[in-house]
Amino acid sequence: MNELDEFKKVLDDDETIVKSYKPNKTRFIWLNILVTLFPSLLVAGFFVIFAIVASIGNGEEDSFFNIISIILFAVASFIVLMASVGTALIHYVRYGKTCYVVTNKRLVIKSGFIGVDFSSLDLNMVQLVDVKVGFYDKFIKPNTGTIIIGSSSTPIVNQPRNRSYGETASFSFSNVDNPYDVAKEIKSYIASIKK
Repeated sequence: MNELDEFKKVLDDDETIVKSYKPNKTRFIWLNILVTLFPSLLVAGFFVIFAIVASIGNGEEDSFFNIISIILFAVASFIVLMASVGTALIHYVRYGKTCYVVTNKRLVIKSGFIGVDFSSLDLNMVQLVDVKVGFYDKFIKPNTGTIIIGSSSTPIVNQPRNRSYGETASFSFSNVDNPYDVAKEIKSYIASIKK
């Protein structure tokens, strides 16, 4: 089944897909892994420091503290490993289900983890198209960014960031390649509708 075929569920009879965009795989998956792994690394670091302090504090080789230190180090390693594998799998699945399309009537975002979710915004409701290129866009995958679309129902001003996925809370096409070119294309579609 073609990825764009899933959009047929939500498109009107007289609606056609003009252009589709897929997030950059490297940027989408690796940023989310880094954001999720950071707390896991902090917990693992705490266990490692505790294990080192416990083993240094006691000079006996087969002491209870040395056994606890080894167990804590194993637990810390297991936490980081499970967080890494679990995060990679979750975001790999999410990446496979994420796609952005421009139709002759609206902008549609397909996303999800277990199921497939669709959200849309009519082209004639769009008031502003903004491009955000952040630190991670430059650090992880150059020439990527987020297209933020503002309307009266999804204003751009003072929107908090969604910390779990590094995306803005407004309607956005996140982690796309060539964000300035994509923004120009979207603006041209909107201008053609509003004429």
